[in-house]
Amino acid sequence: PHLAYTVGTELGAFDHSLALRVAATVPLWQGAQVVANVQQRVSVSDQAQPGGAFASLRQPQGLQALALHQTLWLGKRPQTTAPAAAIRRR
Repeated sequence: PHLAYTVGTELGAFDHSLALRVAATVPLWQGAQVVANVQQRVSVSDQAQPGGAFASLRQPQGLQALALHQTLWLGKRPQTTAPAAAIRRR
């Protein structure tokens, strides 16, 4: 879970935006994998709604990151893992 919140402001005792994030990893070939992060809002207080005082607290929804990672070997040991491509949404 991801939680953004304020406590004890002049507008309310507790304002929040709560989201659940799922990360999935799919192997493609030896040493390669795709990683995806998806997020869904599950609860938002009135002040965190669009137009509210804390609208900037709202958690984003949908695909947050998509990356292709490749591990390279030099000899018998993995030497490095580097993202070959990455998309990140804020």
